[in-house]
Amino acid sequence: MPNTFKKIINSISENIQNNHGEYVLNKVVKICIESNYINYYDINNNSNKYKWIQQVVSTHLMVNRVLGHCYKDDEIKFTSQQVIENEDLVVNKIIDDICAKFLASIPDFTSNCFKF
Repeated sequence: MPNTFKKIINSISENIQNNHGEYVLNKVVKICIESNYINYYDINNNSNKYKWIQQVVSTHLMVNRVLGHCYKDDEIKFTSQQVIENEDLVVNKIIDDICAKFLASIPDFTSNCFKF
């Protein structure tokens, strides 16, 4: 395969991944806004909460790419509807992870902060 062709394929692949990442980030941010975890001020000022959400999304997308390479099957072709459904599954996994991190950060009731 000529180098020029490889560069074009890599460029297209990178563009698809970036669009996928933007779609997932936008969906996650929308859910976080609707649940009042962040607001537009956080986004516009790149607050620590917003940076944290970006990092969680970025990490999930990286893990999905790595797993995708491990379980890659060239015979599988996805329709655009299946791609959207897959992206929505990724969004749901990220939201589940964010919620788990919230719950894990709650102090233990036996800790000193709850003693009166």
